[in-house]
Amino acid sequence: MDDFGLRFAAQWLKQKPFDYMTESNMHSRYSDIETLGQLKESGWTSVPVQEEIRNNLIAKIKVGETLFPGIRGYNQSVIPELQHALLAKHDFILLGLRGQAKTRILRQLTSFLNEYRPGSGGLKLMMIP
Repeated sequence: MDDFGLRFAAQWLKQKPFDYMTESNMHSRYSDIETLGQLKESGWTSVPVQEEIRNNLIAKIKVGETLFPGIRGYNQSVIPELQHALLAKHDFILLGLRGQAKTRILRQLTSFLNEYRPGSGGLKLMMIP
């Protein structure tokens, strides 16, 4: 990552810490919630997908986790540009010939989504409470 990228990431890392939603902290926080009213009272809010990806990307950068494991040869070109796009919540298109890790990158973007989200037994899977 170039100097600008490091300064840009450092600026965002100084923001308030983000609580990555894992199974353990999800269960401890929301285990006794059974109704939509209780969920609203708990303070949980739904966030857009781009905001969720951005927050989790910042959390992984803080910890020093490898963001795209298995992607080789793009550390100076594609990966920094992709980080900038995700931090800025931009849409992006991956273009290239066969074998240039486009699908692998897209599949690994799901690692930036929260594993769990609270829900109710009566809701369909795609509905946000």
